[in-house]
Amino acid sequence: MSKNSTSIQKTTLKKVLKVIKPYSFLVICSLVMAAATVALTLYFPLLTGDAIDYILEPGKVDFNAIIPILKKLAVIAIITAVCQWIMNVCNNHITYNVTKDIRDEAFKKIEILPLRYIDDHSYGDIVSRVIADVDQFADGLLMGFTQLFTGVLTIFGTLIFMFRENITITLVVLLVTPVSLFVAAIGIANTMMMSIYERTKEIGVMKVIGCSLGNIRQMFLLEAAFIGLGGGVIGNVLSFLMSAAINALVKGKEMGMTTGQISYIPLWLVLVSLGFAMLVGTAAGYFPARRAMKLSPLAAIRNE
Repeated sequence: MSKNSTSIQKTTLKKVLKVIKPYSFLVICSLVMAAATVALTLYFPLLTGDAIDYILEPGKVDFNAIIPILKKLAVIAIITAVCQWIMNVCNNHITYNVTKDIRDEAFKKIEILPLRYIDDHSYGDIVSRVIADVDQFADGLLMGFTQLFTGVLTIFGTLIFMFRENITITLVVLLVTPVSLFVAAIGIANTMMMSIYERTKEIGVMKVIGCSLGNIRQMFLLEAAFIGLGGGVIGNVLSFLMSAAINALVKGKEMGMTTGQISYIPLWLVLVSLGFAMLVGTAAGYFPARRAMKLSPLAAIRNE
């Protein structure tokens, strides 16, 4: 079954690439504009940091050094907006032309269908299915071009900038982050599997009384997400305690800093970490949720 699904996916991918091939120039333009957008977006904070370095303290601001940086920032913002606009135009053209070609080919095949098939299936139903499937494909294609390209390039661009700043720290991040995610995911998945074993009879009862598979999956995914959220809250509390300890032991003013705090955790970072923790929890709870969905109701009820 898995080999069959893999071969189907490969065949589908080859067909998609074949349809996109006539618009290779637009795809290349989209990639180039995406790379330029990501590079400029990552370069913007570096210039902002350079400008902040010239703000020594209240009343001591080197405007002669800051103004050229502000001009650069303005130019970069304009170029980034133009690149993003060109990228979106290219993506829209690719999606429109590809979906048009697929629809034309589909309607040509509908016109040569045997009468027996037309008699057994409503013509309007066939056409509506084609239109719905093509629209869904168009949405996925547009999302892939707009988000996949920029997402992958952003990851690689961030790594390049990190390597330029400090190779050691970058290597530590690359090694520690996957291990941390793997350990967290294994812990959540193990907790969810134990929860399923303990509540097997309850799951069987829910299935017998008519609870849908979607509701069971949603229940376990939400539980996994809240476990991830709990881990994120604990991690943030520990981070704030460590930050307070660092600020208590090391004074920022003694190191030439304008503020007394050497460690500072912004609110946006806390929110992002909580959201990412919930995402990891949901991903880790996916397979336990599928296992719960596949349980036989009668066997689950008999389980003691």
